[in-house]
Amino acid sequence: MNREIIDWERKGNLVKFYLGKNGEQWGDDWDDIPWECNAGRVYDKYVEGYKIIAIPFEYNIYEPQRSCSKRDLINRIVPCLVASKKSFISFQDAWEDEEAIKFYFGDKIHEERAIIIEEAEDFETTASELGIDIDFKRFRKDNHKYLELNNLISGLIERYYLTIQRKIISSLSNYQLKRLIKLCTYELQRRENEKE
Repeated sequence: MNREIIDWERKGNLVKFYLGKNGEQWGDDWDDIPWECNAGRVYDKYVEGYKIIAIPFEYNIYEPQRSCSKRDLINRIVPCLVASKKSFISFQDAWEDEEAIKFYFGDKIHEERAIIIEEAEDFETTASELGIDIDFKRFRKDNHKYLELNNLISGLIERYYLTIQRKIISSLSNYQLKRLIKLCTYELQRRENEKE
């Protein structure tokens, strides 16, 4: 998988970086200035995965404003985010801070720069490719319902014990992962009881 930053979304100090190969990605109005009033998120066809990171609270986060398009970000003219422990009035001032952490399109996310909260790969992978007749995107969004299905649990336990788990489990939230373990454990115990 290409792991370069190709777009981002931010809520406070939580940032979701979309990953792929920088240079060819595009989205709605990516050549418009200012980007923040016009540009949409990168088109899904360019996304190969994502990482959600938490930047520590002692950092102030700055995004470019009023002066650039997302095309400029692709060309690495300016960073998409600047994180600094100092407080500045403008993005430009924060950008000039030599101690600030700067995230550019085309960069790879280094774990020493932030805390990784969640990540996923292979947006287009479907469960049918793994031998299950459930759309993988839909599974990710609402998989606690599908985890109740015996055929899915059976598939996880019997036919795809290691290969499928790696693909699916990597995309689960902590709650969903705990639910999966609980259901699998219950199913294994039930089968053991039937044997006796």
